[in-house]
Amino acid sequence: MKVSPENLIEVPRTFGNSSFSLCLEPFKLYESIVVLKWHDSDKNDNKPKFNSAAMGIRFVDEYSLVLNPYPDTDTCSILKKCITDKIRKKLTINFTDDVTLFAKVALMGLNAGSSEEELHEGELIKFEEFAFVNNVNASILGELVSDFGEFNLDASQYFEDFGNTKFKMEYPAKFEINILKRFRSESLFQVTNRGDNLAIEAITLASKLPPYFTENRGYDKKNEKKIYEILNRIREYEREIRRYSAGKKALLVCEIIDNFLSELF
Repeated sequence: MKVSPENLIEVPRTFGNSSFSLCLEPFKLYESIVVLKWHDSDKNDNKPKFNSAAMGIRFVDEYSLVLNPYPDTDTCSILKKCITDKIRKKLTINFTDDVTLFAKVALMGLNAGSSEEELHEGELIKFEEFAFVNNVNASILGELVSDFGEFNLDASQYFEDFGNTKFKMEYPAKFEINILKRFRSESLFQVTNRGDNLAIEAITLASKLPPYFTENRGYDKKNEKKIYEILNRIREYEREIRRYSAGKKALLVCEIIDNFLSELF
């Protein structure tokens, strides 16, 4: 299978520090954008549509990784249906330092179904059964293997220096993904700007709010305290972003979050 995303080169290994590596380590949490095709989305107009989601992922080894999406998301429902139908769906995991992309896929098109894609045409490189995010730092082409259910992944062997740890309880795995191909830019760039990191935190918090609301934007009073705790933390992060970052992308994330919240409340 020949696949060549634009601006990326294929590399043979996932771990290690060589020039042929993605420089990613097992059991560390990495922020990514997962892209997978909606079921039968190309039957009517022959134009496949793709769901995109911001998601923290963890590698098991150089051959596999695990996804643990929120249970009430479109991404989780697509993966569950694939497991039920015994479909080994292909998907991509994309790594980028562009925080506006995380904001778009996390806060736009929520529960919109197959009628809407979070990323527009120019932001995706589409193939027949999968798509990559354009202009990212690294991408992985993977294949859904199985659903772990409530299985807890044991990472304690990687923390031997800490003695008898409970790390095996810290990594509940939902879906196992087999790594097929790995791609990276000529020079990888890690997100290090504090404003960008805070933007990721604010995006994650905002994406947790919709399940507390009904379709008509109402919410159970018993959840009011939790809702406003999350909202206050988002506002604190936004203030810190404006304080620590003059970056236009981090500031644009604040604007996207504000628009998202104005539609929610």
